[in-house]
Amino acid sequence: MRITHPLWPAVREFSRRLLREDGVVLTVGVHQTEGVNQLLLAMGDQQPERLTFPEVVAHPTKTLSLHLRRHGTLTLWATCSDVEPLPNVLWLPMDADDALNSVLQSSHDLLQAGYPGCIGCVGSVNEAAWDEGMHRQRWMELEMNGDSSPVS
Repeated sequence: MRITHPLWPAVREFSRRLLREDGVVLTVGVHQTEGVNQLLLAMGDQQPERLTFPEVVAHPTKTLSLHLRRHGTLTLWATCSDVEPLPNVLWLPMDADDALNSVLQSSHDLLQAGYPGCIGCVGSVNEAAWDEGMHRQRWMELEMNGDSSPVS
């Protein structure tokens, strides 16, 4: 996915959450686990101080979601689907395989830049708190105007 794609900021935010947080559960289609395993290995290489890594759940169908486990509770934190989730959930309205491929590439790029320990490596816009409402508003406006570009 090009950085000019309207969903790029959401893909980058998904990657940031995956790389920096403890207690993350990533659900992917069973056919996508190899790419995720490669990312986990890269995380171990680039973040040697890290003691816990995302838990990966292989699902029999094509899917992509990120849950956060806090105090024994699992909460949906990001998802790829055709159906708009609750307003506090990061939403990637695109094909799950395309989304995961973009998230994996973005995650590898961030790791190589030194994320999450670097300052400024993700750009000033991406260092601010994520605004899901603003993201959805921009996406809906583009959709209504027919300006959303294909994933590439």
